[in-house]
Amino acid sequence: MEITKNEKVEDLKLEFAALLIHDLETPLAVAKQFIKRVKENRFDNDNPDHQELLYITEDAMNMAGRILHDLMDIAKSEREELTANLAPTSPITLVERGIRIAKVYANQMGLSIDFTAGENLTGPVNIDEHLTRRIIDNLLTNAIRHSPEDETINIRLYEREGFLYLSVANKTNELKQEDLLHLFEPFKQIRLRKEKRFRGFGLGLTFAQKAAKAQNGELSVSFNQSEEVEFVLKLPFKGR
Repeated sequence: MEITKNEKVEDLKLEFAALLIHDLETPLAVAKQFIKRVKENRFDNDNPDHQELLYITEDAMNMAGRILHDLMDIAKSEREELTANLAPTSPITLVERGIRIAKVYANQMGLSIDFTAGENLTGPVNIDEHLTRRIIDNLLTNAIRHSPEDETINIRLYEREGFLYLSVANKTNELKQEDLLHLFEPFKQIRLRKEKRFRGFGLGLTFAQKAAKAQNGELSVSFNQSEEVEFVLKLPFKGR
């Protein structure tokens, strides 16, 4: 029996809903673990490790909110451009905050994260803190998902010729050169996911690219000389 166009659209909607739920499972699982600890009276507010768990839980719920905002902002950006609110922001602090929660998930998957920042990045730069943090979260999440066990995710932050660069690179066995052309296209990743070569559906990276363009920047991806998949965020160092 021939499948109609409407039936294909409905199948895509159902699959997308399932994938969205899947991606929300991780931050919700962190919150559930914290709530269980509190209910069992095993949370000590004076314990630094427990305070760290509280921070991670809060950040995990913020991540869940960002996933939903990615979806809404992509829909909105089809009608109008994203607007960036540039203000003095510490890029090192943004990256370190993103790494802090990412390390929890990375450790669970046997991964390590190595971060280096250029010595000349000592002060704030004019970028959109909210949009840039969401770009960072998306890039870190993708790197963790697609890295083989016992590998290192390499993150570099540096300034060159008036631009701020953030590089996130990782080894992967899931992607081919031709796949890179489709990673920023919403829903295109569903095909790769069906082939069990990708565990995402494109919304985060689609949003990340739009968020970079909103700041007069760009987000690109390629295989580097170390045969890693490398995403590079490039933003004007002094804003607009």
